[in-house]
Amino acid sequence: MNKNNKLIIESKSDVVKYLNEFGYNPCDDSTGFLCLHSLSSMLKDYQRRFRLHITGILDDATKQQMSQSRCGNKDPPLGLSKNTVASLVQKWSRSILTWSLRSYSSRIGEAQSHRILQQAFNAWAQHISLDIIQVCSWCSPDIIVEFGSTDHGDRYPFDGPGRTLAHAFSPEDGRIHFDMDESWTTSYDDNEINFYVVAVHEIGHALGLDHAYEKSSIMYPSYQLFRERDILPYYDRIRIQQLYGSASKVTTRSTTKKTTTPRTTTKNITTPRITTKKATVKKKVTTKATPKSTTKTTKKVTTRPKVTTRSTMNLPSKIKLPCEVFIDAAFDFPDKSFHVLDTGMLRRYLPNKKKWDRWILPFEQIYRGLPNRITAGAYDFSRNEVLIFTITRVYRYKVNLRTYQAEYRRNDSLPDHLQGVIVGAISYRDGIHVIKANTLQSFDIENFKRKSKERKLRDEFPSFSGSVKAAFTSGYLHHFFTNDRLVHVWDEQFNRWKTFAKPMESNWFACTKKL
Repeated sequence: MNKNNKLIIESKSDVVKYLNEFGYNPCDDSTGFLCLHSLSSMLKDYQRRFRLHITGILDDATKQQMSQSRCGNKDPPLGLSKNTVASLVQKWSRSILTWSLRSYSSRIGEAQSHRILQQAFNAWAQHISLDIIQVCSWCSPDIIVEFGSTDHGDRYPFDGPGRTLAHAFSPEDGRIHFDMDESWTTSYDDNEINFYVVAVHEIGHALGLDHAYEKSSIMYPSYQLFRERDILPYYDRIRIQQLYGSASKVTTRSTTKKTTTPRTTTKNITTPRITTKKATVKKKVTTKATPKSTTKTTKKVTTRPKVTTRSTMNLPSKIKLPCEVFIDAAFDFPDKSFHVLDTGMLRRYLPNKKKWDRWILPFEQIYRGLPNRITAGAYDFSRNEVLIFTITRVYRYKVNLRTYQAEYRRNDSLPDHLQGVIVGAISYRDGIHVIKANTLQSFDIENFKRKSKERKLRDEFPSFSGSVKAAFTSGYLHHFFTNDRLVHVWDEQFNRWKTFAKPMESNWFACTKKL
């Protein structure tokens, strides 16, 4: 066990506290009251659970097992029927999950933490029909990963270095907490706690798995050091697939070919010694001699499709950069970023840094209830609302100016004269205006059923020509993209064109030749 473990089980009070904390006292009373269970019967349950010699006394083997660092989740009761166990199983009801990191250990660092956690999520996701996507820290994800010390906001405080390393909540809660005070490391040695190994374990809980008591399992409650390539044994893959199904079917094709088996000699091959927190294992593999032969055989070649986990760190190949497409909707957001919504995804441009944020995520994660097919969007400063238009409806989101969360308010059906014709929206002359191919008109969210006067774009903006396919506002600049892939940018402050009929791929603030 790691040398930093402070917990030594010696006294009766130590044992009672431990058994209470990890689920062996049915009264669940942290004061030490044993209810109807004697200390001996609880020790027997513990020894039976961890496959120790059942004595009912605190022998050396039991002390050693209890003194090991472990997951903070309780061990489930013994003796439950299969039907009861099945009724307690929880899983996510969605096929796509999102996660984000809210805080991290200085021992690991932010960039390393993101990388290791994504790798840990992938360890599970590659075996099941579930996409797990990393999103930004300011998003509203399904699973939130955080580091904390002692009392950190839930009912399960950490205890400093040693014993409880982390804990996680079952679906669909989505919280994973790591003890900030542990000696986290990315190294694979016995002196510190490997972050990746513990992360894979806790993600298993967050996906719905309980503890397992096979020492070969990553879900074993006590900390064990696994090699990276052995992180998810067959036993754990089967358990998670029982919840979510396998990632893909294996396809088999038959080919007939003439094969020659080379001559081999009998040879003993001993693998290197593998040291873990629990055991030292030697494996011996013996290869039998095979006579040289040339035969015509039918060889089955099994191909498994490559399984990848979607991540907002990497832009899906089917999604092009905003500079290359007619954007569905775009608008300024109160946190001084610029939101671009297109093909179901949200990207942010950061004007102060003059670059695109690396985070890309389904926009339903920020704008709950919004369908993928949208036509325009705008931020109404006077009401602090985001308005997003679809072909037939307008969705309203109030922005929380403390957390910058977009809180869904309602959606309403558009009047007939606006259905199917809106291609853009701009914040113009202290109000929202919707843009059609050749016209614009004001849009008052409190009185939008009443038809307002339409004006031709060429009359409102001198010399404008063309048919608009997308339009939005950033600051005082109104952007119009025409079907011939040209961009026109009107500066409302100076009442003149800032950009006129230039190629849209490189002639507006977020897409310049310099970028």
